[in-house]
Amino acid sequence: MRAPQMPQRTTINRGAHARRTTLWVMLLAAGIGTTSVTMGLATAASDAPSGITTSHSALVAHWVRQLPQSVNPSRDGLALRCFETIQHSDVIGVAHGLVIQATAARVTSILDDYDHYKDLFEDTVYVRTSPIPNGIRESWEQKAPAIFLPNTRFVVNTLIHDEMPKRKIWHSRLVSSNQLLGNDVFVAVYPLEKDRCYYWEVDFIKAKWGILSSVAMSSIWSGGVSATAVSDLAIKFRAENPAWSYALVRDFAKKRVDARLVDQCVNHRIALDLTKEPPLRDP
Repeated sequence: MRAPQMPQRTTINRGAHARRTTLWVMLLAAGIGTTSVTMGLATAASDAPSGITTSHSALVAHWVRQLPQSVNPSRDGLALRCFETIQHSDVIGVAHGLVIQATAARVTSILDDYDHYKDLFEDTVYVRTSPIPNGIRESWEQKAPAIFLPNTRFVVNTLIHDEMPKRKIWHSRLVSSNQLLGNDVFVAVYPLEKDRCYYWEVDFIKAKWGILSSVAMSSIWSGGVSATAVSDLAIKFRAENPAWSYALVRDFAKKRVDARLVDQCVNHRIALDLTKEPPLRDP
């Protein structure tokens, strides 16, 4: 539902700006910056968004149907779980969640405020939306980390299941992109007691990594997971501190990312076997 977490300038993990720029130069050389993906709308189940069907689309749709009616998170801080699919090692999978000390209504209002995504998420140029049955179509553009690289552009269809006061779910699937080959996502927000809520998201991202799949996939994982953590914390701090400016929220989120947590996720990826219909688990 938010931007697919490709390595961006927001990456906080140990890499410096020069190293991230080098990564994107390699991406361009591998063809990712010039590959157009416009596969059209694939047939989808009535309870799943239409878009580009990937090897993970059915799993994410199944997990959305499995989502519990209520949750009891075991920890308040950010939790990350990385999935490496046995059959598709070029797909980045991340489950992440955290408790936010704000009402679910406050958090969902931030998630639904697409006009301010460019303020909340660094390097986002714009997000434009238009209605579709039971949801919205989101058109994104994000800045490239180097001026000679094309901006990332992509479109997703998002179905919205508003079941408040129990929960609210966004289920997204890629429609087209100049860089991504697939993106299957769900986001769920659950109210908790004492004006708290739980934010839960799962992302599976596929792109044309080219030669990087064999020489730099670890860097891609680290950059993507780190950017995911920054985005989650930006949502948390925006919800918990409504008087803060967007600039302060972004800066605070970047400073609070735990590099050790990112490393643990990346270095201890869970093997995911799509032939066995893996069960849904809270991060």
